[in-house]
Amino acid sequence: MVRHMPNQSEQLTQVFSALADPTRRAVLARFSEGPCPPTSLRRPFKVGRVRTYELAPQRLEAAEHWLSTRRQE
Repeated sequence: MVRHMPNQSEQLTQVFSALADPTRRAVLARFSEGPCPPTSLRRPFKVGRVRTYELAPQRLEAAEHWLSTRRQE
């Protein structure tokens, strides 16, 4: 008969819960290859988290109008 301490059982539950996440498993797999900097750890997971910005020229119309008015004075 194998006896488990309650604390050990809780630790196993936490470990297996963590390993249920595919990202955590991928990070663990990367660690098994050796030490690595944080930038290389997050590189494969940045897709979908990258922010993209673009110019909204229509929002500059108010400023353009204001400048045009100043030029005519």
